[in-house]
Amino acid sequence: MALLAASQAGAEIAYNFGPTLVGTQPDGNFSLGTEFTVGTTPIVIDQLGAFDSGADGIGGVGIDVAIYSITLNGTAITGGSLVVPSFHFSGTAQSLLPGTTTRVASIAPVTLYAGTYMVVANHYGVSDSEVDYNPYWVDGVRSPTAPNACSANSAFGVTYGGGAYNYPDGNDLSWGSTIGSPLPTGWTYDDNWSGSPSAPRYAAGNFDFAEVPEPSTLALAGLGSLSLLLLRRRES
Repeated sequence: MALLAASQAGAEIAYNFGPTLVGTQPDGNFSLGTEFTVGTTPIVIDQLGAFDSGADGIGGVGIDVAIYSITLNGTAITGGSLVVPSFHFSGTAQSLLPGTTTRVASIAPVTLYAGTYMVVANHYGVSDSEVDYNPYWVDGVRSPTAPNACSANSAFGVTYGGGAYNYPDGNDLSWGSTIGSPLPTGWTYDDNWSGSPSAPRYAAGNFDFAEVPEPSTLALAGLGSLSLLLLRRRES
């Protein structure tokens, strides 16, 4: 049990949204997707997160966050499937990750294996809910050379490519059906910003992840649990 706890203690938040980060993108409403890739080391996700502009609570209709496995042809999404079901964030019901503007919620753990994925968050926009952070918007003006106040954690072989996408959503989960079958329509690749491990395109959806324990670690943990059970039986 101690070994498993230690593994979880090494978890990382995917995107670093600082404690004073405020939304900048003046239009919308959008579903916003950010691409990431899992390498040969599987990861487990046990928390989803949503950007809370100014850390003052998520207003409006709230934010839904989910993760999809996606297939790309160049930069075009040609298919995909839901792998981490959506979670709804609203107000201050979900706690802030200390020192960030990310509200987090625990979910049933999901293991992701090698492949390309997209964390999607909907309802970001000036009239729907929260305003997302976009490094290209400074004081309401597009600035392609503006510095980015966000960064990403490339732990456990997870990398962050250039994939950033938006979809003009309404007050429903229509964005979900656009990623699966039939082939998705309406998703726009944001080629104004290529993204990098140090500069994610949007502050929107987020997730917490850890390395899946090696089988030997799980075996040791199981052996430790069995030993404790045998000791208790002897004591009784």
